[in-house]
Amino acid sequence: MIFDGAKEKAIVQTAPLIECKFEPLTENHLYCLQVDIKGRKPQPAITIVDLTKQQSAPLIYIPRYSNLRMAMAQDGSTLMFDQTAMALEAKDGVINHNGQAIAAGLVWSLPLEHPKNLDLKKIDKVNPIKVTSGMNPQAMP
Repeated sequence: MIFDGAKEKAIVQTAPLIECKFEPLTENHLYCLQVDIKGRKPQPAITIVDLTKQQSAPLIYIPRYSNLRMAMAQDGSTLMFDQTAMALEAKDGVINHNGQAIAAGLVWSLPLEHPKNLDLKKIDKVNPIKVTSGMNPQAMP
């Protein structure tokens, strides 16, 4: 990562990071999509990374992961993400950012705690809220 023009190691992760979004209020936390490879089967998860303490913790595990995209609300209160199901061929020209045909998609909202209240050792289980059918969520002010 680059802080004030200098590269610094933010945190060492053993699981591959796919995409991360900064929490916009303090920019001390990242919300990342990563694949937990500890078990027998890789398990996608959205994790929170505390850059000041160099710690991370899973928020939710995501079943049926396929090209998930994330968007952070400008006030940091919500992280939106989608889940898409792939099709063998494109109907109505619906494709994802990788050019794969999409059969269906859902957009989810994940409510987040204020960064001042975060304690990675005491993270409560958060359930995402299904918002609508669709894909590629965008946070609006």
